[in-house]
Amino acid sequence: MINVPNYPDILANAGVPIERFESGQTIFVDGSSGDKMYVVYSGKVAIEREGKLLEELSEGDSFGEMSLIDGAPRSTTARQDGLRGGSHHGEGLYPPCSMSN
Repeated sequence: MINVPNYPDILANAGVPIERFESGQTIFVDGSSGDKMYVVYSGKVAIEREGKLLEELSEGDSFGEMSLIDGAPRSTTARQDGLRGGSHHGEGLYPPCSMSN
């Protein structure tokens, strides 16, 4: 995981679209294919494996990049974590970075 404090603003200013997730909504699940990584714009993201919290991410943190690097399925589940301090109106905002083959 990489945290670049200004990264969310840089992406937003570059016109990268923002995806919105409701509190508790799953972003991706363990075992699914991955074609993009995410940077937390606001709110919190819970990274879980087998129902156990591994890490809690916040603004500027990136996640999901390993599937882009090694082409393997996702090794964790990511959820918008409004219960631990979500952003305005219970939504998490994430500018995605996509990679196509």
